[in-house]
Amino acid sequence: MNSYHLNEKDYELLKTMTLGKKVRYFRNLMSNLHSKSRFSTAELAKRIGVTPQSLTSIEREETKRPSFDVIQKLSKELNVPIDVFTDDFYLERDRSDITLHQNNSTYSVQVKFPSTNDSDNFQIGYLLYQHLEGDEVRIILHEKPNGTFDNSQLINVLAQQLSTIELNNILLNKEDVLTYSTNTKSPYSRALEVYRDLYQKEKHPIGSYSTWQELLANYNEHAKYHTKMKVKE
Repeated sequence: MNSYHLNEKDYELLKTMTLGKKVRYFRNLMSNLHSKSRFSTAELAKRIGVTPQSLTSIEREETKRPSFDVIQKLSKELNVPIDVFTDDFYLERDRSDITLHQNNSTYSVQVKFPSTNDSDNFQIGYLLYQHLEGDEVRIILHEKPNGTFDNSQLINVLAQQLSTIELNNILLNKEDVLTYSTNTKSPYSRALEVYRDLYQKEKHPIGSYSTWQELLANYNEHAKYHTKMKVKE
């Protein structure tokens, strides 16, 4: 067997599984593609930096909230998007299609991204602002990188930004251990939702770039005036 494409039966089974059972299911699939020894509990645990007992505990649901780091490493070793371990992934009909491959002992995942236009290219910009006390705000960073992104690249960029926001929220809440929960959508799932929403004009209306530049310029003039008035007080 050189590759395996998840079918409807797989998706229906995975939909009913707990996190631990999903991990075991994908581990067994990879064992069939390569060798049982490479994806045995002992070998896989060694590659992700935990004990075999810890991995077994996750698969048996004895560990209810495994760390985010462990789940992330598991998704990398099993070559599946991290959101396959969430329940939300199996509820959406336009979910990504997954194919596991064997090719000279290396593996890849083919993901089909939703799209209404395969020729779409996205030139994006970053706007970072600071919300001060009261109703004051100031722009810290406004950058527009060179080049454009295609559909899949845009989704990856969105997932990265959402992951950073999620991680910062955890760190700001001063949690000692980063944990992974299937009760919340993964950054990748949320990125897919944002991408799909781009084609709903009422959610993401399109305006002119010149108007956007004018709005920023007007805000900067307002901010300069506001700052001068504060200095005089």
